[in-house]
Amino acid sequence: AAVTTPLTGPSAYVLAVDDSVAQLDDGTLYWNFSSSNPDDTVPAPRLKQGTGSQAVSFGLRGPGLRTLTVTSNGDDQARHSMDVMVQADTLTALAAESSLTVHGQPMVVTATVQGPLARLTGAVAVFREGVQQGAAVNLDANNQARLSLDLPVGAHSLVARYTGGAAAGLLPSESAVFRVRVDRASSRTALTVASSIAAGTPVTASVRVTAEPPGAFIPTGNVTISAGASQCTAVLVQGAASCVLGPFSSAGHLNLRASYPGDAGFEASEASQAVDVGKAASRTVLTLPGSLTVGRSAEVSAEVSASVSAAASNAQAPGGTVTISGAQASCTATLANGLARCELTPGAAGPAQVFTASYAGDAQFAASSGTREGDVQGLASVLGISSTPNPSRRDEDIVFSIQVTAAPGAAAQHNAVQAQAQALPTGTITLAENGRTLGSIALDANARARLRVALSALGAHTITVAYSGDARNAPASIQWVQTVAEAAAIPASTPGLLALGSLLLALAAGPALRRMRPVKRAG
Repeated sequence: AAVTTPLTGPSAYVLAVDDSVAQLDDGTLYWNFSSSNPDDTVPAPRLKQGTGSQAVSFGLRGPGLRTLTVTSNGDDQARHSMDVMVQADTLTALAAESSLTVHGQPMVVTATVQGPLARLTGAVAVFREGVQQGAAVNLDANNQARLSLDLPVGAHSLVARYTGGAAAGLLPSESAVFRVRVDRASSRTALTVASSIAAGTPVTASVRVTAEPPGAFIPTGNVTISAGASQCTAVLVQGAASCVLGPFSSAGHLNLRASYPGDAGFEASEASQAVDVGKAASRTVLTLPGSLTVGRSAEVSAEVSASVSAAASNAQAPGGTVTISGAQASCTATLANGLARCELTPGAAGPAQVFTASYAGDAQFAASSGTREGDVQGLASVLGISSTPNPSRRDEDIVFSIQVTAAPGAAAQHNAVQAQAQALPTGTITLAENGRTLGSIALDANARARLRVALSALGAHTITVAYSGDARNAPASIQWVQTVAEAAAIPASTPGLLALGSLLLALAAGPALRRMRPVKRAG
């Protein structure tokens, strides 16, 4: 085994000779010295030494293994060699670009080793509180080792240890303690929600928490999302979480806030986003009774509910008021459990009258309307008729006088609209015989009509007197018998006869009527 010696200056050795074979002064008692390291210095040549010993000194230059040899000057066979490992001390220092980093930010440290050689070999390892951090790193051409350390949050004591270069005779060394600190990294919270929702619906919020540079790694823990009195908490999975808030019953604006409290490696952060809560769509359905009559009060109803798209998430029924209108009348009622009822008194008659239920909306639901057609019967009409003369002569002008009034019984049934019911009828009077129109004229301001007609054929004529009806009064018709006789058969003076007829209000106001000019002659 090699002899080890420190690199501290001249090294003393002992040359011991046992010359029991030859005691002649033939040169064998003179000795020469050599070293395998050409930089070493050796004792002077031809050192005389017989049996016995003396001290000799070598100047060993530089660390490393070398072989020292002593050879007899007169006999090459008389020689001895020994291996010597010269060991040199080293000095290790540890430094960093910054002694302060944040969680996830690598701390880069540099270990520098100094020794007797321009180019050192070996590796450096860094220890934190006595625990090695990663693998050792070989020295580079500048006798440095650069290491990147991922340290936990907190204060730490680091030491760099140089492993030494055994083959080069370089001894291990350790740096002084290097103190560093790792703070929590800043975090960033991002909140994602729909920009608008309908009232009565929940909102799903998604959150992602990330590290703010130069920090790294993935934040952990919980995140809380709140909006007013509603909040939910979710666990971060790979930095992401989601939860459901609400439902929110009123329209308006929400401010959602996501709060991340931080964890061992990350500071707290938060984010907010506004959400517009619009009114939910509603649907209004109108229901009419089986029959409606002008001037007669009847119950109508409207049902208001959430539309199909909003029904699944709206447990609350719409509130507010509904106005139902049509046939020149209207009524308003308050919703109870989504249903409104009120009494409607139609003011106009006719088939397929359009009725509309208009929902005004409330804090949660938007306005809507629904329509339905319904037939409205008019008030019963009474026709009074007279003709002069009757009987009449052939081709003589006959004056038909017609009076139209609302039936007294109809007016008595509807006290709430009695004034309206007793308003004078309007419309047209038409005279016809066997389907052939004899004349037509509009009622005057007093609901009266006068038509002049001449008949040629002798005998009894059945005349149909038809009233067209108007918005409130039903059409009506009556038959009147007019007699045409020879002049000798007609008394000198025959008063006109009066007949009354009535017909209940029809469902339609009838086709558009045209005003007819009086007929002068008729067969």
